[in-house]
Amino acid sequence: MFITGLILYANWSYVKRRKYLLKKDIAMRTLRAIKFRTASLPIASALAIALAFVSPPISNVAYVLIGIMMEMAPLHARSRRQPLDVGEDKRQNMPRAV
Repeated sequence: MFITGLILYANWSYVKRRKYLLKKDIAMRTLRAIKFRTASLPIASALAIALAFVSPPISNVAYVLIGIMMEMAPLHARSRRQPLDVGEDKRQNMPRAV
């Protein structure tokens, strides 16, 4: 799962760097939520691997973090106060009509 998570995160990083692969009207909040979700799998897997050296049965509990982090992703994206992209409406976080 660790390697799969790293590949998923690398894939998302590739897409995010090449803006033409994304939808034109995607909000920064959505980008942050997806980044947090894709990072949750390798983080939880690395924690499980580290815990396996201490106590193998407890290391399985680390995988519960995947579900918790997936549910926290929208909250994490909303809590970060970063400036909006140029052209985004501050009230709705949506692109302005031209």
